[in-house]
Amino acid sequence: MVIILLVASCSSKESNILPPTPGGLLQRGTHSIKFTYAPLPDKPVMLYYHIPEDGDMRTMRILFAMHGAERDAQYQIETWKDIANDYKVMVFAPEFTSALFPANNEYQYGGVSLFSGSWMEKDKAKWTVSVIEAMFDFIKQQTNNSAAKYDIWGHSAGSQFTHRLMFFLPEARVRMAVASNSGVWIIPSLTGYGEGSYSYPHSLKGTPYTEEDLKTYFSRPLIVHLGTADLVQDSAFPTGDAAMAQGASRYARGNYFFNFAKDAAAAGSYTFNWRKVEVTGVGHNSRRMVQYPNGAAELLYGNK
Repeated sequence: MVIILLVASCSSKESNILPPTPGGLLQRGTHSIKFTYAPLPDKPVMLYYHIPEDGDMRTMRILFAMHGAERDAQYQIETWKDIANDYKVMVFAPEFTSALFPANNEYQYGGVSLFSGSWMEKDKAKWTVSVIEAMFDFIKQQTNNSAAKYDIWGHSAGSQFTHRLMFFLPEARVRMAVASNSGVWIIPSLTGYGEGSYSYPHSLKGTPYTEEDLKTYFSRPLIVHLGTADLVQDSAFPTGDAAMAQGASRYARGNYFFNFAKDAAAAGSYTFNWRKVEVTGVGHNSRRMVQYPNGAAELLYGNK
């Protein structure tokens, strides 16, 4: 089922959504809608979702599941659907197509800069990460949901999107974020890292951000989620100098990122609310990173 939704451009979050169609657009079960965010009118996003057939939609938790570089949001719904039914969670998987959100810059990197290789900030309303906040308001309105915050999980490219959202949108209403098996991370350093002192998009060097922004970032509820067997340099594995300076595998890079952040927070005497969780024996497999022990489902919603 596909329904076209237009999001109005207004001043407040609540008024940023058109009145719901009588009877509501979102329905129980597995469906999709086309979501058009007003600041990006030429970039509609197909929003796949699953709402359990029973339970009170007004009190269900809301989860965004962010796809990888293959841009297959339906796969994420299939991954989470049974879990959503068990835990009474509404799961939403936006599909940011490569045609409308090309290359790394417009999806993995959150669409915050005009260029992928250097910093030139866009209008914040046009950031790709800003779409998630508008979707959250729409979902709440359509379901009369009372949640003040949402959960977000992403694997691989979706993990890049997730952990960058947590930095660039400090006001994002996130209860918990789980970033699984990123191919590369944005290192929380204002001066770069490695022998090349690498800058944006691999660190915050060259951006206008400050120590206060890092302090806020380290206080956010982020889980760095790593498969211990994610060791293979496959065709999607970033191999540029800045990426390789983070490690020779996704597992090594996740540890580098987490340890760098932990040390930076300690050096600044900042509160550090991040956790690192490993999934033993799992490689670059999004479904296993969700469903296995220590997987995202368990981290977000506990044991059954």
